[in-house]
Amino acid sequence: GLLAVGGACVVVDQGQAWHIGEGSVPTKLPPEGASALCETANGFAIAGERELLRFDGSGRLTTRSPIDAGATAILVDGEVTLLGFRSGNMESLDRSVGLTFERTPPSPVLRMLAGPGGTLFAGFGNGGVGLWDRTTGALLHHSRLHGPVRHAALAGRWLYAASELGDVISWDLSTFDRSHCELLGEVWPNVPTWWLSGRAQLHAMPDHACRDR
Repeated sequence: GLLAVGGACVVVDQGQAWHIGEGSVPTKLPPEGASALCETANGFAIAGERELLRFDGSGRLTTRSPIDAGATAILVDGEVTLLGFRSGNMESLDRSVGLTFERTPPSPVLRMLAGPGGTLFAGFGNGGVGLWDRTTGALLHHSRLHGPVRHAALAGRWLYAASELGDVISWDLSTFDRSHCELLGEVWPNVPTWWLSGRAQLHAMPDHACRDR
């Protein structure tokens, strides 16, 4: 992995991590067995064999946290830290949360990205891609790319992901940025039916708190 932080570069390759400042000699960073890298609000984080290390923008180590072995991806979003593993599992660093992400493929997690509305995008070594609810772990949408997923980015309401073989997807995630009432206001005129007596029947908008918003 390669990351630009504060005028320097951080590189994780073949189990080793390096901090390369502008015009300076590369500095080797802990831990041994470095396997994943991500940017944080104040610097960057690196996963090792059994610990997650956080650094500030200058490359100074600030904290260490124990983790399970086999981390292949990290996402730090505010106070939330999520880890992806070789097995395909994803979990929160806060183990008291007890969150399980459903239907993850049995393949290494290669990319993790925070989406709108409390969602999580993940891409896997077998080309699997999915969008999960970060609160419940429910799978919201999934697809498959040809080749391991290496790139993912948000641009406005759109999420883009690409595999190392050049296969690409784009998902419109604008729904997750909208309120409950906004969505109902759009659905009611276009789907004027209720399920009544065992079948769909035409019906006017319901008397609902969202109706006049």
